[in-house]
Amino acid sequence: MIYISASNGIYSYDDAARKVSVIMDNNYRGGFFGSLFGGIFAKKSHGYFGICYSEYSNEIIVSSREKLGTPRAGKPTTDCGIHAINPVTDEYRTIGYVKDVHDVHQIAVWKSQLLLTDTGKNRVVVYDIDAGRISCMINIGNDREDINHVNAVTVLGDKVYIGLNNRGNTDSEILVMPADVLESGFEEVDAESVCSTITLKGIRHTHDVEPFGDTFLVSVSHDSRVIAADTLASVFDGENWVRGLCIKDDNLWIGQSHFAKRSKRHKKVNDGALIQYDLAGSAILQNVTLNDAGQINDLITI
Repeated sequence: MIYISASNGIYSYDDAARKVSVIMDNNYRGGFFGSLFGGIFAKKSHGYFGICYSEYSNEIIVSSREKLGTPRAGKPTTDCGIHAINPVTDEYRTIGYVKDVHDVHQIAVWKSQLLLTDTGKNRVVVYDIDAGRISCMINIGNDREDINHVNAVTVLGDKVYIGLNNRGNTDSEILVMPADVLESGFEEVDAESVCSTITLKGIRHTHDVEPFGDTFLVSVSHDSRVIAADTLASVFDGENWVRGLCIKDDNLWIGQSHFAKRSKRHKKVNDGALIQYDLAGSAILQNVTLNDAGQINDLITI
């Protein structure tokens, strides 16, 4: 099963049945106001972005973009909702809302620690799900504004990998941080003091850090392609905006969206697509349309 986060909902795709299902849409809001009088007073989410699987809780964790009254930091959304999906039943619940997380992008989980990318304030916010509070801030640089466009994060073994898009101003980078920093007890961590850096020379406007053999796959959205981080060679060349990667068996699943101005990317008039690409045979096996999805943001496979 492939799970997809998009502007207008969380979707699943059953490859065996060739079936797309909507798991959550933008009308969902948990808590008191989400259930009062059938939810007529519930505010809509401003879309979904991060999605990851927690072995710790055996749940799919997703993040929604919210506006809950926090002052803006140059981004359309200011806060983050965290929701959990049961992968067996597809039932979902709201874990909580984290304020002062601006335009959350990708998320990752390590034990009970959920890592939330905060593009507006150039950091990764670490939220302890068990404690229900922020446990740490991983700050990239000294300025709390969108300089590096922190948009990707993944955990592999005992390392955390943080993708820096750098807004196309400089080559994209991947920061490598020991995961045990998350248990250090520090409320704030200077990324430069604990991270090493992988520079993707000549590569700009990146998203995703997807483990692949001894390296990672990275989407280069503006160029409509997916590259290997070690060689910088193209693994897949597409035709539209590429973002969202996951690997199942020998197949690479890729999210693809229409090129559009930032203000129009998330509209329901835009259909998204899910591409199944045979890595061994270098061939597209499926191109699945996700009607009214808006922009495809992230993928995982269960």
